[in-house]
Amino acid sequence: MLAMEPDEKPKLLQAYIDAETEGRVTSTQEMVDRIKAAIEQCSKTHHSTRLPSHPYWDKECQERRQEPILARRNGNDDNIRRSRQRLHKALKFKKKAYWAETANKSAGQEDWYQTLKRFEGSKKSSLRPPPIAGKERHSETEQIDHIAETLLWPESGAHDPYMATTSETDQGRLTLQAFTKEEMKWALDKLEGAPGPDGITAEQIRCLWPHISDDLVRLLNDDVAKGEHPVKETIVTLVPKKGRDITKPNGWRPIALSSVVGKLFEGTIASRLARTGKSLGWFSPGHAGGIPHVGAVDLIQATMHTLLRSRSLGKPTATLLMDVKNAFPSARVQPMMDSMRQLGIPEAVCKWVKSFMTNTPVQPRRGNFLGKKLIIPEGLPQGSPLSPILFAILISEIGRKWSNTVKIFADDIQVVDVLKQKTEALHPELERTANDIVDLLGANGLKTDPGKNELLAINKGNKRATITIKGQEVVSKDKIKYLGYIIDDKLESLPHVTERAVKARMAAARIGRLSAAVGGLQPKAISLGIRIMVLPSLTYASEAWYRKGTSGYSAPIRATEVAINQLLRRTLHLKNSTPSKAMWWEMGLVPISAYLEENEIDGRLNSEPWAATALPHAQWKAS
Repeated sequence: MLAMEPDEKPKLLQAYIDAETEGRVTSTQEMVDRIKAAIEQCSKTHHSTRLPSHPYWDKECQERRQEPILARRNGNDDNIRRSRQRLHKALKFKKKAYWAETANKSAGQEDWYQTLKRFEGSKKSSLRPPPIAGKERHSETEQIDHIAETLLWPESGAHDPYMATTSETDQGRLTLQAFTKEEMKWALDKLEGAPGPDGITAEQIRCLWPHISDDLVRLLNDDVAKGEHPVKETIVTLVPKKGRDITKPNGWRPIALSSVVGKLFEGTIASRLARTGKSLGWFSPGHAGGIPHVGAVDLIQATMHTLLRSRSLGKPTATLLMDVKNAFPSARVQPMMDSMRQLGIPEAVCKWVKSFMTNTPVQPRRGNFLGKKLIIPEGLPQGSPLSPILFAILISEIGRKWSNTVKIFADDIQVVDVLKQKTEALHPELERTANDIVDLLGANGLKTDPGKNELLAINKGNKRATITIKGQEVVSKDKIKYLGYIIDDKLESLPHVTERAVKARMAAARIGRLSAAVGGLQPKAISLGIRIMVLPSLTYASEAWYRKGTSGYSAPIRATEVAINQLLRRTLHLKNSTPSKAMWWEMGLVPISAYLEENEIDGRLNSEPWAATALPHAQWKAS
């Protein structure tokens, strides 16, 4: 989210202080109501001529908007067409100028990313989405209800009795210490995203933080002690999945937009669970997704190391990718409670998580169309900072049981099998492990998506490897995509580098379009955009493929350098004869080769950025 206007912050803080005459806050909902009242009071005194969806709207745009209205009253079609053209031209001009000015003021990566994203402007939400297949004659509301019930509602058989392995009265080996202001502040700094039904944004909470921090921490500890999640009302936005058929329910991804105050509480608890679980060994070294010290690039790097080493030794190797179907909404309460109690998580936190997962009131939204309100009996909402770590706890047994062969990132499971001899059968251990994982997931109320199983075999020559998972045959492919990294059966990096170079050049073109506005982008903003949009896109997972001295992927890298040079010359109005090294030096940019070498060194050191953010004292201690 973009930052608040500077003059809005003191007004909002004063409005909240004025509302405090009502006395001490006694509940989280009362806190939310007071913040909403302060925001409404502040908006009454802060007048703006901009429309909410058009921050670049001004008096000239308003005048241009009136011309088509007057033309329609006169009934002249030519005047209507010309007035609309003038309106669209004015809006396009103002849009570029506004976002170029905003980019020049950007102070960091998140601001720049949001600026470029909003400047490009995805499809307008007011446009009517295509009808769902089989529901063409139904209304928009009925179609939205069908998508929401398909994606969010538990499938038939999900409520069959599940025998609990632990008692609700069993106390774990960990005792709960009170949540601290430092923990909540750390969660608040990471909080981003759109506001929930109450309209409160993370930036507004940060503005009020010095005045409301003590009350928020006290309310969180009270709610955890009572085992109640205070604010669960949610709007579920249905976002189309890239490359999927959006005429089918599975072509949409449900994103939960809940109260920012509730997300702040969830992020605080998620931080405690993640750091405690990492220190106590709840997760295997190859488990990532909401877990500190391990990320997607680490898993890619470890996978490529295993495959390259096996190939150098001449051992046939295969890797299998599996995906948990509809992972977060399919999570069940009873298996979650059993997993948490087996790990010794305090009973108060278990009950609070149970309240978080059950009976969530949601209202689905697709574009500008709203569906009917639903009560979701159980599941993890996508978009909550707590959902990834809870799902990691739910399937953590898989990582612990097969720690040497299985890597997990959120709902993606990878299994690697290395044969000792070429004469062995085609990966029998891989097949057994895959079937055991499916059984273990089924015991927790989850299942894999057979259509997403992918197998890659190395050192098999022209012979295709085949395994059978629950009666369905999986045949090896020439290449697979693991966490955004393309791996082929020859273990060449060129396909991945080529794809990343194309995305990097697209990012450079987007910056170029933004710089075409009147006034353009300042050199500082262009340099920042290249560092946070272009270079990271090109060098994603370079720790796994770049080695100094190799030249097999120099062509796509050189093409990206040419695109950046063209961007700099066009935006800075430099001649083609200007040396590229001089331009990069003046802009504060290091050569791409130096950027890649830096990533290679970081990958070898395997730095752990979470170590610097961990609090010095333990909040949960062994009893």
